[in-house]
Amino acid sequence: MCLYTERHKQRVEAKKSDNITKNAYSLLLKCCLKYKDNLTHEFPIKETHDFTGKDYISFNEEYFIEKIRSRIPFIHIDEKNEISIPDCISDDNQYAILDLIEFFAKKMRDIFKQWNDLQYKNYEIISVFDTSDIFYKFQDEINEIFRDENLLFILTDKKIVERDLEHSVLSTSIEEDIQKIQEQGIKQLLNDAVTFIRKPNISERQSGLEKIWDAFERIKTYHQELDKKSSVQKIIKNVSRGDEALRQLFEDEFKELTNIGNEYRIRHHETNKKEIQPHFIDYLFNRCLSLISITIRHLD
Repeated sequence: MCLYTERHKQRVEAKKSDNITKNAYSLLLKCCLKYKDNLTHEFPIKETHDFTGKDYISFNEEYFIEKIRSRIPFIHIDEKNEISIPDCISDDNQYAILDLIEFFAKKMRDIFKQWNDLQYKNYEIISVFDTSDIFYKFQDEINEIFRDENLLFILTDKKIVERDLEHSVLSTSIEEDIQKIQEQGIKQLLNDAVTFIRKPNISERQSGLEKIWDAFERIKTYHQELDKKSSVQKIIKNVSRGDEALRQLFEDEFKELTNIGNEYRIRHHETNKKEIQPHFIDYLFNRCLSLISITIRHLD
């Protein structure tokens, strides 16, 4: 849905963030809880209606809360034994809501609800199906909240929440190129790097940066019959394809990224290494990936 000020470009574009505010947390929580009945197959309870004497299956709230408390330890359970918004959103608890979203996404099933009697409406009958088409409606609603709240997250078709990297060079074609790499060590490091950089937690994103720099260093020794320096020169020659200006550009970039890896706390953690501020992690990751992405297409 596009609103008037959005259509006419009258809104100041808000900066996207991976910090979940109370308002965003509240909206995401309400969206999840709206779909609780779609988890009835996981949390059923047999009940008997006092007046009709008929048995029926309903949602087991107590079992649900017990499971969530165990499975998502940082989720906030209030004195009423209900999932609620934390009094203070912190680095420790803000991503618990993302765990809850994934929990719902992976567990939900299609259901059909109807009253036992259209006149008296004593209780609702919940019929559960083996399908989960309802996920796509849930996915659309969650992603709309992410967009409206300017959050750098997306609920993917794989039913997991990932960081939606802004200005990222990471693409489907690059991921496909990674899977074609014959050297298993490089492939594993790059796969790990991509997995970690998409995580919301700073320490995991730092791990993604470390992994991609490890992959960069391993690529330098791709030609095992040569020493490291000669291997790099062969790689640069293959990438530049006889263009002297490009050869110099790639040689400078290899040197610069090597210096960054040595000077900053990426691969080395001595006390004299420079710290990397969180908002530079994506930039450095993208810069290294840019060089790697063109390099791996010319490995022979």
